[in-house]
Amino acid sequence: MPAMIMKRLLRTALRTLGILVFLFLGLILFAPLGTNLWFLLTEESYFIPEESSVFTFRPLQLNPGPGDYWIYGEDSRRYYHLISLSPPSCRVFSRKESKALEDFNPLDIATWE
Repeated sequence: MPAMIMKRLLRTALRTLGILVFLFLGLILFAPLGTNLWFLLTEESYFIPEESSVFTFRPLQLNPGPGDYWIYGEDSRRYYHLISLSPPSCRVFSRKESKALEDFNPLDIATWE
């Protein structure tokens, strides 16, 4: 193959690889999986509720003080409120049940009754 064609193919391959890496990093950084993996690797007290998954759990509110553990979280089926770090435990509330409560606020456990 002539050198011009090889250069063009290499440039196209590198451009495609760059786009794929960019998309992969965006998916990891902005999807629940990326956030959860980061916190699990960097924060000793961070945990994912047993009822949820590293793929679907999203922290809604993080501790404002030292330690990036979540106070409130959610996934597609439930809301979570941290009760204790040692041992890790949380209160779980169904999204279905939350629809029946007029003043429900996922960031206020007092409204979960």
